[in-house]
Amino acid sequence: MNIAILQAADFFLRGIVLLGIFLILFSNIRTIQKHRAVNMQRKTIKLYKTIVYNLSFYASCVASAFLAVSIWRLGSLLKFTEDRQVMIVFLNNTLFDYESFTTVQTPILIISFIGAVLYIVFCIVRILAYLELGKNFSDFIDIKEGNNLVTTGIYSRIRHPIYMSDIMIPLSAGIALFSWTTFLWTLFIVLPLFIIRANKEDELLEHYYGREFLFYKQRTNGFIPTIFKKEL
Repeated sequence: MNIAILQAADFFLRGIVLLGIFLILFSNIRTIQKHRAVNMQRKTIKLYKTIVYNLSFYASCVASAFLAVSIWRLGSLLKFTEDRQVMIVFLNNTLFDYESFTTVQTPILIISFIGAVLYIVFCIVRILAYLELGKNFSDFIDIKEGNNLVTTGIYSRIRHPIYMSDIMIPLSAGIALFSWTTFLWTLFIVLPLFIIRANKEDELLEHYYGREFLFYKQRTNGFIPTIFKKEL
């Protein structure tokens, strides 16, 4: 494969990641911020105080930082040399030099484009989830006065689409850009923390909404979308 084509593909993939970042930051931002402001003014009925909230938040911030620097190929497995060669390097150890790289370049491109597609999909999922929550959205694991259990739209297929997106956005971007720092941090730090946080949120919702939540929980999965609704 011509090195120019590979460089163009790499440039395109980094552009896709930038597009996703702008999509999250500026798509329906006013509506989401308005909903958040309304929710913050509501009286808190029940608050689940847990260190997991802070840990998952900071872990997600670190993942975002890794994602941002990966756009400039920092922490990437792909290394483009000044003499227009490309290699796969991990911690200064060459896994595939220029000659052996030619045997894996096609699978690498396919994997990268799959990661890019997943990245955009989960950016959109995250926005849809925020909009579906409306004024029920909260930054904390809590129940506010006037809240209701949201089970419509994307929430009819999955209970934690925002948490899933917080995991899959950096994970798929790490795949698209071959950023081992973003991928490994998300897999081993962000993923476990958000699973724990989701379980804590389920406990709170079950405590407050009772049978209504239990019925909803039986019909949906936490992180894997339910393609066909479960019949009970």
